[in-house]
Amino acid sequence: MHLPYNAQVMAHAGVILPTLRTPRLVLRSAARSDLADYHALLLDSPASRFGQKPPASVEQTEERLARLLARQAAGELLNWCIAEAPGGPILGYVCLVRIDHAHRRSEVGYQLRSDHWGKGFMTEAVARVAVHAFETLGFHRLEGHTHPENQASIRVLERCGFRFEGILRENYLMDGVFHDSAVYGRLAGATSP
Repeated sequence: MHLPYNAQVMAHAGVILPTLRTPRLVLRSAARSDLADYHALLLDSPASRFGQKPPASVEQTEERLARLLARQAAGELLNWCIAEAPGGPILGYVCLVRIDHAHRRSEVGYQLRSDHWGKGFMTEAVARVAVHAFETLGFHRLEGHTHPENQASIRVLERCGFRFEGILRENYLMDGVFHDSAVYGRLAGATSP
């Protein structure tokens, strides 16, 4: 069931981030106590190959986590940590960023520690967040942007019902090099394959 978009719900969504569950995972809000796990995730070279530059120190990670929590409290983004049990160590995250209230759309982002790849965890987490975004928050469109060579990310998006829409040429800068993004989209009412 697709609910009407509710800007008031979205305005408070960052403050009241609900815990979401899947058959194997708990998706919960980040906390300052997650610093060590978050730092390990950001330092995981294979996991961050196509993402943001790893932090140079725990202090940099602490600053990133503080910014993330502040932006979430302001309702600018929604970020769920992925764990196998309540209070367990975080294995990764899935988030809604670049939220556009006027057009009821957002971009999904995610990262998973490489020692947990191949288990279907990210597909499970992204699928659950997509259901929440459409059915509870009332979004009309979700996008996923990924490096065209990131086959694992592409598989996650496709398994979650996102369809390839095109390439944005040289639209992000990482380590002094411009990279393309493959854009995938999913509309409300679309089902996962």
